[in-house]
Amino acid sequence: IHEPALPMVVSDSDSIEIRFSVDPKGHSLNGFRLYNNGVLLEGVEATATSEPGGYRAVVPVRDGKNTIQVSASLSGGGESLRQSVIVSATTPTKPQLFLGLVGVGAYAGKIRDLKYPANDVADLDRYFSSQQGLAYSRVVTEKLLDAEATKTGIKRLRDFFSQAGPNDVTLLYLAGHGFINSTGVYEFAPVDGNIVDRSLVGGVSFAELENLFTASKSTKRALIMDTCHAGELVDDFQGSGHLSTGDLEFFMQQFFSDLRRGSGISVVAAAGGSELAGEGNLNGTRIENGNFTHCFLKV
Repeated sequence: IHEPALPMVVSDSDSIEIRFSVDPKGHSLNGFRLYNNGVLLEGVEATATSEPGGYRAVVPVRDGKNTIQVSASLSGGGESLRQSVIVSATTPTKPQLFLGLVGVGAYAGKIRDLKYPANDVADLDRYFSSQQGLAYSRVVTEKLLDAEATKTGIKRLRDFFSQAGPNDVTLLYLAGHGFINSTGVYEFAPVDGNIVDRSLVGGVSFAELENLFTASKSTKRALIMDTCHAGELVDDFQGSGHLSTGDLEFFMQQFFSDLRRGSGISVVAAAGGSELAGEGNLNGTRIENGNFTHCFLKV
């Protein structure tokens, strides 16, 4: 793909047409992949123009900076290097916020209960609702608390986020317990999760969390987790017992990096790979939130 064919532009629309040319150099092309700010644009297709090797595509853009990238897919399964163009867009309306709030404090199985996830969800709901008409044209909220926050219920948030448009914001907040298993996979513990033979059963994995966003056209995606990553889930449970502190940190860094690179999701987490996320006491001061959520709301 020849980069000079990609224009550098300023737009006052919610979409832009890009044109580019391709020299396959003996390879068989199998289509193109288009991205905006790291998010693969599902359903956006490039069509041939009358120019030799020329193609065009109409790409949705959001307010502010858009890094649009295009790559060629090869029939053997490979992908060319991505070529980029920066588009500065001023869209005519403020974005909507699609806010998914999940809080689990009263677990059904052996997992230790938490006191304040319900408070965390209520306080975040109150804060973001106050931004309607200011930062956002509309704030649309889906809340799942305790008995509602089953694995199936959480996975249904995919349909909720699918309503978001290219200029909208999708944000998922999780308060509860989290765990990294012996293979280094992070899992959020829903209300119907449980501990069996010192392992979390029925957790929601990072891949499943990522999948919640992929039906959405939004390129502004955020995941906020007020959870421990490898901490105690029950009184006699100390993690998998198979991963060192260094391994845990490495796995978390890789997961966050892969999540951002693969789906454009920005991740903000309360605790590192070998840490606990506390609640109720911040440096000796009594609070009625998770420590991370309390600080987030104060920023």
